[in-house]
Amino acid sequence: MKDPNFEEIEYDITTSDGLRIIVDAVSGNFKSFYLKPNISLSELEECNATREEILNVAQEKMRQYGFGDEYKLSYVSYNNGDDEEKSYYWYITYSKEYNGVFCPTEGVSMTIIPKINFVSALSLSNEGFDNNEILISEEQAINIAKEKDDIVNTEKYIVKSINSELSIKRMNPEVYLKENNLENGMEIGILDDGTEYSYYSYRMNGRVRMVYLVEISYENRPLGLTRKYYVDATTGEVVGGEDIFDKIP
Repeated sequence: MKDPNFEEIEYDITTSDGLRIIVDAVSGNFKSFYLKPNISLSELEECNATREEILNVAQEKMRQYGFGDEYKLSYVSYNNGDDEEKSYYWYITYSKEYNGVFCPTEGVSMTIIPKINFVSALSLSNEGFDNNEILISEEQAINIAKEKDDIVNTEKYIVKSINSELSIKRMNPEVYLKENNLENGMEIGILDDGTEYSYYSYRMNGRVRMVYLVEISYENRPLGLTRKYYVDATTGEVVGGEDIFDKIP
């Protein structure tokens, strides 16, 4: 398989007993596996567990798979958003941490059915992080984002509030494209069987940096959408963003 949005190519391997394994075709490194539990839906719905039980199972699985203490618990969720006690799938992520910030590109994510001690999915992210120094202040980052927004905000939305926090993000071209009056980078491709798919003409592989995530909200932007700017914590450059393009006409 070749991902149209990333410079990646993978082997997708399925065994006779239904285990699906994804392997990086360039490095040969394991990326993920998926396996459905061999029980009925009615049995699955009875596989409820407490948060304490799931965290114990998750920690034990991390040890079994050979992941060390450099991975910290960063995310916990479950399949029944209304009632934790009725959930049977739990989604757990452990990530490496830098300066109190979890790194989204260096982590282990698992889907677990703790009642039967079963991992139905696991994915490993191991994309390099520059671990760049924090050399500019939060105040400087906010001012840089405001200056950039003066250019990008061609719709002249009225700024209501600005929030900022340290974060780890992969660089992307959103701000560059909008600032230079370019299209949002989406292209349409056609597979051999005639299926259409969309992809970014700018590949999303890029350096992963410590940034200030500066979020600007507006009084009159439709649907209450905000714009987020990635201000590099070392250089002060704006190296990406989110929701820079308006999603509605």
